Amino acid sequence: LGFLLAGREDTRAALAHELAKAPQIITAIASSKSEALAFLCACLVNGGEDFESFRAKALVVTGSGVWGRLVDSDSPLVLIPMFDEPDVTTAIRRGHRVVVPVPHGVRPRGALVAVLPLDRQRAADALLADHPAISRDRAAKVAAHASRNLISFRRTIARSPQVKKPPWSQGAEGRR
Repeated sequence: LGFLLAGREDTRAALAHELAKAPQIITAIASSKSEALAFLCACLVNGGEDFESFRAKALVVTGSGVWGRLVDSDSPLVLIPMFDEPDVTTAIRRGHRVVVPVPHGVRPRGALVAVLPLDRQRAADALLADHPAISRDRAAKVAAHASRNLISFRRTIARSPQVKKPPWSQGAEGRR
């Protein structure tokens, strides 16, 4: 997880600062929605004591039905919607923080946290710290790939055939 936070200390601090404020909507913008979500999760799991009070309260929500039930919770949550058109107004009024991961090009709402690309050198160092058997040259190549496109990198290292070669990349659709 240190790999996903490499060189993003200022962005991590900005997210912690916004979460510490009163309930609000926070837009985390990155090169892709998946990268923004990966950054958010890495912060919550490995972001240090700034995120300690939010870690057990953060939920990634994939559907509006579940969203509605969670918004009704009396316990303040950090809700991360992964579907279109969540009712953020009600969630905030009920005391929840809402962090929306979006790709560049989507108009942000509320506080903005811009997720910068990975720092290649720091990402390589983090990779070497977690996997000392890997060579420095290999770590540098992996970090360079991840800093350019995290989704492509994820497919490259995937073991699952569905992730390595997603359905949209096959057949007539893939050829197009």
